[in-house]
Amino acid sequence: MARMISLTIIGLILHGLGYLVLSGFGASGAASAFGPLFVSGWLLIPGGILTAVAAVRYALLKPDLPRRRAMWQVWNNLYFCARDDVAFVPGGSPFHPSQLPGFMATTTGPFAGIVTVRA
Repeated sequence: MARMISLTIIGLILHGLGYLVLSGFGASGAASAFGPLFVSGWLLIPGGILTAVAAVRYALLKPDLPRRRAMWQVWNNLYFCARDDVAFVPGGSPFHPSQLPGFMATTTGPFAGIVTVRA
């Protein structure tokens, strides 16, 4: 999201500089206002659209943040044994990696007591 905001800011700066240059040459008001869009539009328009899309995506994903943080905590506590082809949490029972998606979505099984969702 920072990349999109920076595109928009750079576009606004270029637009402002273009406006100052064109108005300094005595161009009409419309030419001074819309002329710089030829220079800055390729940054302003996509930057603005991408920033709006990112803001909407962030608003939609924010309620799910505690669950995703808890799943990352589980993921960061996992170990994999290549010799036995099992995943495990230290002190927990091993399981086959194909069972991982089901275990990541729950707080039972080998992940009991590891996932704590903070409100």
